[in-house]
Formats: sequence, structure tokens, C-alpha cells
Amino acid sequence: AFVKGDAVGNKEVEFGEGPLGFRLEGTLVISVDPCSQADRLGVEAGDRLAAVAGYQVPDFGPDDVEGEERAMKLVKKWLKEMPRPSTLTFVPVLGAEEDSGDDNEAIAAGGSPPFSAAAAAAPSAAAPPGGGAAEGRERTGANDAA
Repeated sequence: AFVKGDAVGNKEVEFGEGPLGFRLEGTLVISVDPCSQADRLGVEAGDRLAAVAGYQVPDFGPDDVEGEERAMKLVKKWLKEMPRPSTLTFVPVLGAEEDSGDDNEAIAAGGSPPFSAAAAAAPSAAAPPGGGAAEGRERTGANDAA
């Protein structure tokens, strides 16, 4: 098992044969199986998958439903076809370790929007007229198994 971190806290982890041990919703890790490869390598719920075997996952904004769907399709394909061993890069969600209590602060600072019930329930501060941000978050529900 190989784990490497970089200066900004990204986790580059090498997965071998067998089940990966995590579930994605879009590109966000929503659960990690206990005693799995992902668990042993330090992958945590809330991490965002940023690269698969050197291929960068395309970025998309909170309102970019097409971009999110494109990224999800690529990730699913890459995870299925990647050789083993292979390296996956995860980005911890900003503010996950600090309890600032203000999710909008992380977004304003250029962080990834948190996909929490609190953020989805209060779209007025971050959403354009019509509630586009809340609609985009609600559509994030592919529950891809990895």
C-alpha cells in the first residue's frame, strides 16, 4: 500500500487488486468500508476524487449539471478500466477538519461547496434567482459503486 500527500493536503493513494472499498456520489466519497483498501489508505468520507491513474477529473461548478454528469461518467469508466496497482488522488473537502460553522465562508474562499443538508437547505445566500445551486445539489445522486 502506497500513500503520498502533497503540500496542499491532496492524498495520492495506490490501490491494488480487489474492491476499492469506497462509494461515490458524483466525485465525492460518501462512505468508506471498514477494513477495506480505502480505509487502510486513509480515504475518508468527504474527500473528492480528483484523478484516476493520472487522468484529471474535470472540474465543474455547483450549477453545472452537464459538467457533473460528464465527470461522473469518466470517473466510472476510468475506475472500471484502470490497471492495478493504480494511483487515485483525493482532495480533502476544505473546512472538514475545522468546525467554523459557516459553510458559505469556505465557498467564498474558493473552496468546494459542501454537499451537506444544511447547505442544501439554505440556498438563498449562494444561489442565483431561481435556486439553481440547490437544484444542482439535489441532482447529485448517482450512488456509483467503486
